[in-house]
Amino acid sequence: MNIIRCLITVPLLCSALPALAYEHTKTLPRGRFNLNLRSIATDVATKSNAAGGSEGLAGPLERDLTFNDVLRNQAAISPTRAAKVEGFMLANQIERTDSLGRFSASAKASVRATAPVLAYGISDKLTLAMGAPFMSARSTIAVGFTRSDTAARFLALLSDPANNQHEAALELQEKLDSATAELNRELASHGVEPLTDWRDSGWGDTTFAAKWRAWESGPASLATTLGTMLPTGRPDQARVMNDVPFGDGQTDLFSQATFEQVLVRGFSVSQSLKYTYQMPGQREVFRGLEPEDLEDGTTLATFKPGDRIDAALGMAWAHPAGVTASVGWQMNRKWRDSWQDNEGQRIDALETHSDQLVHIGELAAGFSTVEGYFRGEYVAPAEISVVVARQVASRNSMESDLYEMSASLFF
Repeated sequence: MNIIRCLITVPLLCSALPALAYEHTKTLPRGRFNLNLRSIATDVATKSNAAGGSEGLAGPLERDLTFNDVLRNQAAISPTRAAKVEGFMLANQIERTDSLGRFSASAKASVRATAPVLAYGISDKLTLAMGAPFMSARSTIAVGFTRSDTAARFLALLSDPANNQHEAALELQEKLDSATAELNRELASHGVEPLTDWRDSGWGDTTFAAKWRAWESGPASLATTLGTMLPTGRPDQARVMNDVPFGDGQTDLFSQATFEQVLVRGFSVSQSLKYTYQMPGQREVFRGLEPEDLEDGTTLATFKPGDRIDAALGMAWAHPAGVTASVGWQMNRKWRDSWQDNEGQRIDALETHSDQLVHIGELAAGFSTVEGYFRGEYVAPAEISVVVARQVASRNSMESDLYEMSASLFF
């Protein structure tokens, strides 16, 4: 049976500082703190393929159970019995590639994250920040099996007294009735958890960043950001087919440049470009996705995720009373991963279709008391916002919209 992993990843939630379409060049005044609390939610039920089309997360499990699958398993137990069954098949014009039925499957994941981020102004132009999201995730999966007309005809032939195959008919009947249970037994025999609902919670990767307001001339300004993301989140588990990883298992280094231009009547525009170098790491994985690969067990593989580029363009508006709004677009591009087993051999099955491209549209609305605080209208400088990020197009990526609520307090 062809076992395909239903890997679910939500990379934007692994970071405490997910990119926004509108990025400011602002830094904190010297000696000032900012505590930002973000609550982020997303649900995933589909993914995009290499052509940009959409398919279910469990789509790879939706496949035919062929006579060849049954004969291979039977041959491992009794080669003589398997040969007799195959001879009976051929005598009745039934091929090894014919289908006994088809597996159907559906999967869905829900992820919630709360990310506290603390920032401090080292100087009026330099701000340091750190944060890590606490994540809660669950996934559901359902697998069913529907017999084919060929299976019904074959069972009828075996049950015909003239063919004297009653015992074989009962055995095949039992296998078809327990096809989904047999799938889980096969997984368990290789140390893989059964395909059941899953849930977990824990901390994601920890981010440290330094933002420098490098240039300012009238209404225009430029800021640069350098940072690292440390692998404090639990990575993907090889023996759980439908888990949601809270981190990618290796250290990232990133740099970002942001340009902001203040226009008129409270409007401003922002452009940002971010590059992330993903360092190599090690992880326990299966060598491939076929049954014989599962039989070989896991290997401690060395992997190098593809580097990322994130580009964003946004426009914002701020009213003197404190109301804010913004609209923007993001492009996230990740290059192909590389994987090698402990013998230095490439693991092609994990490299295929690992490059990603995502386009995201974003809307945000909020309220700020910062300006009003300096006018004596509020007791504390604070900000709240709501963000909706909708995925417009993607390739080789989870298809999900992201919803965020954020509250900040300056002190």
